[in-house]
Amino acid sequence: MPRKLQLYKHMWLDRQLTDFEIKGVCGSMVHDLDFERSVMPNQLVAPIKEEDFYIDVPPQAPIIKLSQRRYVDEFFEKGTLKLGTFHEYQHHPNPEIGDHEEGLVTLVVTANWGTMSGKYRTGYNYYLFCAAIGDVNPATVNSFGYDSAFEVSNPQAFARAIAAKLNARSYNFGRCIYHNGKAIIGRPRRVIDRSRISSEYADLLGISKYLIKMNKYKPQRELRFLFEMPADVHEPIMIECPEAVQFCKKL
Repeated sequence: MPRKLQLYKHMWLDRQLTDFEIKGVCGSMVHDLDFERSVMPNQLVAPIKEEDFYIDVPPQAPIIKLSQRRYVDEFFEKGTLKLGTFHEYQHHPNPEIGDHEEGLVTLVVTANWGTMSGKYRTGYNYYLFCAAIGDVNPATVNSFGYDSAFEVSNPQAFARAIAAKLNARSYNFGRCIYHNGKAIIGRPRRVIDRSRISSEYADLLGISKYLIKMNKYKPQRELRFLFEMPADVHEPIMIECPEAVQFCKKL
């Protein structure tokens, strides 16, 4: 089933770009500038390298899920969990939870034939479960309206249990990287037909595109669990997954 892809800008050149040119291309796309317009020095964006993201690597610090006490109790009693979507977070009224740029990213791909870049919004076929890494600032906890928490002690097994409940196509987890512009550079993972517009453009790079956020969200210290579904999903869901409880500790 075709997946939803919003394409804002797209280009490819039959040559390699210099580091300065790449910063200019990323700056132009991140700041929605016309390509004919010069990018000012303070608008340049150095993209994060895809290999700098730690995918499916448990952090040294504990993974903490903040929540309200009644929801934590429900999880340990019945395995009840809420899974969000990019669509939900794009429109969430709480600015600490919502982010209108969720799923929006600039990708730069360097290949033997040249360079491809674009600004896309994708991820509509994913459910998300968001947590925090390590001790979280009390002010951040209060801004979410939370008063309780639990620790995910085995993230790989926790994610696998939820993916099985969802019949997900795949699952991953990783910590978010915070930057002054949501731009990532890497090598292509597949051959793409450059002669037509396709949702496959968003798959030129991997899961890292869902793990980059703007610097203003850095106090959240977020780690995300991502579950790929066979079709697009818009609304959040509540699931009961008692199989996941054994991989968590109540705090």
